[in-house]
Amino acid sequence: MSDVTETTGTELVGQVEVAMQPLQLSLQADGADLAVAGVDGQTAHVRLILGPETCMECIVPKQVMEGILTTAITKGVPQVTAVELEDPRA
Repeated sequence: MSDVTETTGTELVGQVEVAMQPLQLSLQADGADLAVAGVDGQTAHVRLILGPETCMECIVPKQVMEGILTTAITKGVPQVTAVELEDPRA
């Protein structure tokens, strides 16, 4: 049995949360946050959370952030091969 089938959805979500922590901490300093909405197959769904205190000029564009997240998450969680970012600015 492979690691992919042995890992539960809950475990994958936890692994994705750990993998994106450095970016999450950086965003929190600018008043934003990230949350894992779920993992569907090999795709992690991540939500960008913006608050009233968010420095909007400090948050990189969606495509850039999605690329950074994809690199961090796929490196830390090999079972995940893609990231979809839900960005309220779009």
